Amino acid sequence: MGLFIRGKTACELCGKPLRHRDAVVSFPAFLPGSHPLSRFSDATFHRSCFEAAPEHNEVERLHARHRQVWDARPRDLKTVAEMDAWARNAFQTVDRITHYARRALAAEMRNAMKKRRLP
Repeated sequence: MGLFIRGKTACELCGKPLRHRDAVVSFPAFLPGSHPLSRFSDATFHRSCFEAAPEHNEVERLHARHRQVWDARPRDLKTVAEMDAWARNAFQTVDRITHYARRALAAEMRNAMKKRRLP
C-alpha cells in the first residue's frame, strides 16, 4: 500500500483529504503502470468515491485474481531471483487472461462516458 496519512493523504478519485472518520478503500500495487486501471493500484480512496466509480467491480475482480495467484505461490522459494521468476511467469498468465477483459472494460467505459454526455 502507498503511504496513507489520515487528514493529509488525498483520495485518488476526488482529490479531497481522507479524514479520520471517512471510510476508505486501499489497494496495494497490483497492476502495471500500463494497465488502464493502474490509477487504482497502490492507492487509497473514500469508499463512496470508489463505489461510485464505474470501474470498481473490475478493479475488485482484478485485485481478487491477483490475491488468488499470490496466495497460491510456492512456499519453498528461497531467493529473490526464484520469487521474481515465479512472479513473472504467474502474473504473465494472468495478464494474458485479463487482456480480453481489458478490451471489454475499455468498451464499457466508452459507453458509460457516452451516456454521461447525453442530456
